[in-house]
Amino acid sequence: MKNIFILGGTSGIGKALAELLQKEGYNVFVAGRNIEKVENLPNKIRLDVTNDNCVDILEGFLKDNDIVTFIYCS
Repeated sequence: MKNIFILGGTSGIGKALAELLQKEGYNVFVAGRNIEKVENLPNKIRLDVTNDNCVDILEGFLKDNDIVTFIYCS
């Protein structure tokens, strides 16, 4: 299964895209500041770009989950 990661996938276009891709059978991961908005998506991480260790968290997450598609939607 193809792993897709959407940064900014907790609202607006990113959330709608995440929900659509999940319905199509993709394994969707989303990140955002307010992950409570995406209770129906199983793979999510809280990520605040104002946090000093944001890059380290994101880099580790992408490597650990074999992400093949990255969408920046924030």
